[in-house]
Amino acid sequence: MAIGKKTDFVIYEDQFHAGVTEVLAQNANVFNGASNGTMQVRTVTRIGDFAQESFYKTIAGIIQDRNPTSTSAATATPLTQDQNISVKLNKFALVDQTLDSFKKQGKDAREMSFVLGEQFGKAVMIDYITNGIGAAAAAIGQHNEQNNDTGVISTAGLVQALAVLGDRGGDVGAFVMHSKVYYDLVQSQIAANIYDVSSVNIKTASPITLGRPVIVTDSASLISVGTGPAAVDEYYTLALTSSAIKIEQSEQRDVYSEVVTCLDNLVLRW
Repeated sequence: MAIGKKTDFVIYEDQFHAGVTEVLAQNANVFNGASNGTMQVRTVTRIGDFAQESFYKTIAGIIQDRNPTSTSAATATPLTQDQNISVKLNKFALVDQTLDSFKKQGKDAREMSFVLGEQFGKAVMIDYITNGIGAAAAAIGQHNEQNNDTGVISTAGLVQALAVLGDRGGDVGAFVMHSKVYYDLVQSQIAANIYDVSSVNIKTASPITLGRPVIVTDSASLISVGTGPAAVDEYYTLALTSSAIKIEQSEQRDVYSEVVTCLDNLVLRW
């Protein structure tokens, strides 16, 4: 009696990788370019669970006034260091599909591999955005001096957000906001009936954002869910400077596939 072996099946890992690569390449360009460089994705090999990097802090007031008639002791300003610490997140995906389901559609595993690769690529990018925005929102939330509560979003609210940085407000390269906030801003600008602005908003359904791009995402990290009978949800809008969020793929991604036997149906597992 002839017994079929696992090697009798062709596992289409190349098609899976093709789907992933195509989607990630497209979205990585959008991630980096559309955010004006404020949200970046890159590949870099790192070992361990953390990446730590020290840097020299800028000395405030390094240049001092000198009194040419004084012989008093000068006050020294020290050079100090701080550090950036990145946390590694470990992820996995597992998908099972019966070979019979392909046959019933007149298809084979090659097409499924490519489709699954595309879905995986999109899911990876969404995961990047969700974790990156979540980390940024949590970090900024720890510093009250970097927060600005303007209530309902408005053009004036965006200006006040830039004003938090004072004369460095021009360093803000992009805004990140929830879709509700985004469309509230459109409505407020239409209601303001500013000449030409409201007509553009009605035509394009996009707000005027002080010459900066907007990343619109319904990430749960941008919502503070209210509690109690009269609870009202609050929404966070991030004003990001260059390289504010950095996402790194720090280890080689491994993909394996196999045919699972001893079930009522043969199953192709990724």
